[in-house]
Amino acid sequence: MKTEKEEEEYKVKMEELKNFLFLVNVYTSEFYAGFKLSEVISKLDDEILVYEYNKELNIEDLKPLCGFIKKDKDIKENKNIQKVNERKPNCIIGTTVELPVQETKTVQESMQVSQGKLVISLDVDSKIENLSYVASVYNAILGGGANSRLFQNVREKESLAYTAGSSYLKPKNMIFIRCGIEIQNYNKALETVKVQLDDLKNGKIEEEDIENAKKLIIASVKSITSEQDTEITYYYGQELAGTLIEISDYENKVNAVTKEQIQEIANSVSINTIYFLKD
Repeated sequence: MKTEKEEEEYKVKMEELKNFLFLVNVYTSEFYAGFKLSEVISKLDDEILVYEYNKELNIEDLKPLCGFIKKDKDIKENKNIQKVNERKPNCIIGTTVELPVQETKTVQESMQVSQGKLVISLDVDSKIENLSYVASVYNAILGGGANSRLFQNVREKESLAYTAGSSYLKPKNMIFIRCGIEIQNYNKALETVKVQLDDLKNGKIEEEDIENAKKLIIASVKSITSEQDTEITYYYGQELAGTLIEISDYENKVNAVTKEQIQEIANSVSINTIYFLKD
């Protein structure tokens, strides 16, 4: 049983892990299926938190250093620390990965689940000017919140999904669409998602859609200043990425995105992989 001091130190270590996860993901997406990333991470329980930490470090059996380290020798001889030094990161913060064009892959797996999980990954053209801002607005229109195309059509209109949303992963230059659906609705849900992508490619975008998307992004960014810890994390992450952007400048760049740019990125995206988890 932990002492009161050990319990307090353990809680501090868990908070450090949450900050770590936020930092490595803060530039991938402002939202995860309509929720702020920081809020999603803050709700992770300790077991899932450790799993996500290990996954980000890309080491199968690494355990976070929650114990007490007293000597330099302990650090030098610690096998977990040695593995951190040896690991190869999946990507470098602040860089954009340009993915080669490839044919769409379809992957289906079975597991004992109560509902199907449909995930569609989209490659984004990295040559588009002001890519991250245009992609963020495009993503918000597609699946960033309750007013998005996916939410309104896949979930509300067609009643095909319990959840429907998308997120933009900046370092990997990809957008991920996620839907929780009944197994038997797979084909219809997939077709409905494709219709939304085609509509955006064909310029079926209202000014109201664009304004709602921009407001959603800007409201999320502005909320960063409401808590000191979140604001510090934001600017620290900006420093790590080497792309220091004031929140006011971020807002201006988002507001500068045009309908033509959104349609350009809509025409540039291509489906990389269609993944379906069923029972």
